[in-house]
Amino acid sequence: MIKEKKLTIFIIIVLFSTIPTTKNYSKSSLDISFSPQLNNTISNSNVDYLIITTNDFKDTLEPLAIWKTQKGLITKIEIVQSIDTTYSGYDTEERIKNCITSYYNNNNTKWVLLAGDDNHVPSRLVISDDNYPDDGNFVSCDSFYTDLNNDWDFNNDGLWGSEYDEYDFEPEVYVGRLTANNKNEMESLVQRILNYEKNRIIYRKSYRTFSKPTKFRKDEKP
Repeated sequence: MIKEKKLTIFIIIVLFSTIPTTKNYSKSSLDISFSPQLNNTISNSNVDYLIITTNDFKDTLEPLAIWKTQKGLITKIEIVQSIDTTYSGYDTEERIKNCITSYYNNNNTKWVLLAGDDNHVPSRLVISDDNYPDDGNFVSCDSFYTDLNNDWDFNNDGLWGSEYDEYDFEPEVYVGRLTANNKNEMESLVQRILNYEKNRIIYRKSYRTFSKPTKFRKDEKP
């Protein structure tokens, strides 16, 4: 005869209540072409999120900039061609870094998006002499744009990131990149971001604990 044994166990149930990040959006509302135009003339005010791109991608990135602003991150788009004529610097990479530094100091910018591959928004080539000549002595390094307090060519020898230069890997701003080579690729990346962010659900956890007598046969595992 199989005996039964009564056990009292405590069961913790996690209940999820769905809280949308913003008001409800249907899939048809992912195209925000009917949103107001982005105010890209912000000055002397907070710019949380800075997008740096080229004229080729500006219109494609406007829906993303508008969406970020609607979420509460004031966003502005800067064009590389304009940066080249507005900011000083040895080359385009240094002028882009000086642009980012200006936004960091004057507009409290925290996030920077480089939109385009390095032929659109150049990455800094830094020296990496690993005694293996087949792969070259230089690597692309977007970390150059995050370190605003150091001179990566401190000794002015035209080689960035050498052992004689100043640099660290503690970012003043957070830098990411959308590596699109053409408008179609950029449109796809932007749409994917919008699809994800507009349909993403944040789950708020509420916990309830209760006890319930439960019967298990002696030869069964709970």
